[in-house]
Amino acid sequence: MGLRYRAFEARKPNTEYGRRVCAYLIAFDGNGRIPAVKVSRGYFLLGGGVEDGESHIDAIKRECLEEVGRDAYVGSIICMAERFHYMTRFDREMQVLAYFYRGSLLEQVSEPTEANHELVWLTPDECASKLFLVHQRWAVKCIVGDRERKRRQRKRRAEAKYGAPA
Repeated sequence: MGLRYRAFEARKPNTEYGRRVCAYLIAFDGNGRIPAVKVSRGYFLLGGGVEDGESHIDAIKRECLEEVGRDAYVGSIICMAERFHYMTRFDREMQVLAYFYRGSLLEQVSEPTEANHELVWLTPDECASKLFLVHQRWAVKCIVGDRERKRRQRKRRAEAKYGAPA
């Protein structure tokens, strides 16, 4: 299967867009919950803008340190989303290219440097209702679907090898 891609909102004709590349971590704890940050505007996945000359992996690791003071392991890419929308922060229309990676949130290594970022752990259902950005909600659905498919595959292989449970 190739990289999953989805576009959100259409590019408006005769509109000049700024461009922002972002990278995000989707991890799970032992209870199947996903780390996110709670800020005054809502809930967001860990990650954010990729700085000039920075890799996606380095951006995610930097953002995890800034937002929650924790190190991160960044694994394989899950999906990519593209959005065309107005961003108040930049006071302009933006093309956002968002890349989502599976991984793990590791130990606390420092105090967060970004104020008012609270680490919270959300279930996938809570992510579907609480994450502020539509493309982040979609990315969580992608990885949850992957995990469910793998669980079903393992179950079918076990049943084929050992027989169906009685």
